[in-house]
Amino acid sequence: MSPQLLVWIAAMILQSALLGRNMYAIVCLTDLQDDIINPFDLSTKLNRFVMHEIIAQGCMAGMLLLSGNLLCGACHAAVLGYLLHLHSHRLLHVHTTDAFRQLPQQKKQRIILLAAHLLLFVVVVYR
Repeated sequence: MSPQLLVWIAAMILQSALLGRNMYAIVCLTDLQDDIINPFDLSTKLNRFVMHEIIAQGCMAGMLLLSGNLLCGACHAAVLGYLLHLHSHRLLHVHTTDAFRQLPQQKKQRIILLAAHLLLFVVVVYR
């Protein structure tokens, strides 16, 4: 198998995982808004995957840049930069005591990430 095919398969798997992670986060935030889960469960569910999301995005950007897909890799690097910005300001983590106060901001950030991952998923599939 060619290296480009392996990069494409790995990119599809990682991009699908990142897209699913953000959809899961939006569903969890909506469940909190509708009082289906409590803030402690929400913070436990979402904070567990923050570093995994950043590492997966970094691997995706690095893999695409090293394989020569510069435009796609640069787009993923921009999303990685946004994730690192949110992480450095502790905006990716949901705090148990402030969950209801953070809800609109968290949903907005997750919808932005979902739109970016959805757009990048289409780019990865059809490039």
